[in-house]
Amino acid sequence: MTAPPETDRADDAALLAASVRDSDSFTAVYDRYFADVHRYVAGRLGTQAADDVVAETFLTAFRRRAAFDPARGTVRPWLFGIATNLIAQHRRTETRRYRALARLGAEPPTDGHEDRVLNVVASDDMQPRLARALALPASSSTGCGSRNAPPAPPGGVPSCGAASAWPPRLPPSRAL
Repeated sequence: MTAPPETDRADDAALLAASVRDSDSFTAVYDRYFADVHRYVAGRLGTQAADDVVAETFLTAFRRRAAFDPARGTVRPWLFGIATNLIAQHRRTETRRYRALARLGAEPPTDGHEDRVLNVVASDDMQPRLARALALPASSSTGCGSRNAPPAPPGGVPSCGAASAWPPRLPPSRAL
């Protein structure tokens, strides 16, 4: 990806300065950078969360457009900086939410048989276990879904079942 020409940089700063007086001028900045910022955020959070985070990015930029200082940089990195901060905030919020869900635990079923079957099929009863799994720090996860799973062998692939053995056995034709 190449940097925008110098005339575009000056034009961006002028558009942002003009948008302080005429808020409709900000539309040009939005149109110019929306796709780039959305691609950046979607690569880090996925497309569903990206829509909300990008909308919040441009809302924050619009609210803070008077504080933009062209001497400190151009509009594009300023927008990406706002997006990066919002991505971090989104991840912290999501982590807190999953930890809270994990603390709640599973509620005992009070419904009839048909409701219990529907919940199992719809995976509603998996939410607390999923929340606990997602709340685990990355270093404690073995990839096997259990903290008691054996550590990964030197090759880096964890052994998740009793049938797995390390080192792997090769067929006689490949043993030598």
